[in-house]
Amino acid sequence: TAQYYSTFQSQLLNKVSKVTAANADPLDVQRSILQSSIDFKPQGSAKTLNDTINEYGKKKAGQFNQIVADGMLEGRTGVEMTREVSEALNISKRQAESLVRTSTNKAANVGRLESFKANNDILEGVEDVAVFDSRCTPYCRQVDGRVRALDEVKESPAYHFGCRTQLVAVIIDKFADPTISGERNAEGGKVTANTSYSGWLRTQDTEFQNEALGVTRAKLWRDGGLTMDKFVDPTGKTLTLEQLAAVDAQAFEKANIALPGVST
Repeated sequence: TAQYYSTFQSQLLNKVSKVTAANADPLDVQRSILQSSIDFKPQGSAKTLNDTINEYGKKKAGQFNQIVADGMLEGRTGVEMTREVSEALNISKRQAESLVRTSTNKAANVGRLESFKANNDILEGVEDVAVFDSRCTPYCRQVDGRVRALDEVKESPAYHFGCRTQLVAVIIDKFADPTISGERNAEGGKVTANTSYSGWLRTQDTEFQNEALGVTRAKLWRDGGLTMDKFVDPTGKTLTLEQLAAVDAQAFEKANIALPGVST
């Protein structure tokens, strides 16, 4: 797995840059992935991912880790690994999917980050890229498009259970291949790489916006001027409507929404 990430990401960089990218040291990648599996505490959880998996018992935890490691190395799909984990741990497919997606996405992004560090001289930084659909969480909606210098990255996706956000490299202009124009997947079709979640959501109809954000929050965003980052606190916890009103009561007024707890 470590060797895979140390070479695969450099191959991707080679395709979009004008220079030959370096391979990360597989041992550095392996150490980082192992350390992240121990330390990673998903948002909203009091336990690390490792502790959560160990609650199923030592034998089943070992089976889980083997299934995920083998699956990533052999290129198995998330559906295949989810089915194996569900059977091995005797848990629902929904639970298994969350554990598999969280573990594989964390390992993948830690591996990417090590590869990016090995090519720090050609990179401006890394960017968070969320999935554009109605299931994107409030935290991932607001970090989508965030660019950080490599030495500023203190945490990487997965940020929470079931997180699908990824890190991508931001190449310094003089090293980037100008003939390459990026695209990203979105519900309903592809969009240009520089499209933000907020920008994409504005192209969707009101019903979809309401489904993604909730009716009141969608109206606050659409008519009240609240940006995605205002819906969560620094830890990623979604703010209640009462907390939002305390932060920006004018947004409620602009959107013609009564303040929570105030009768009209």
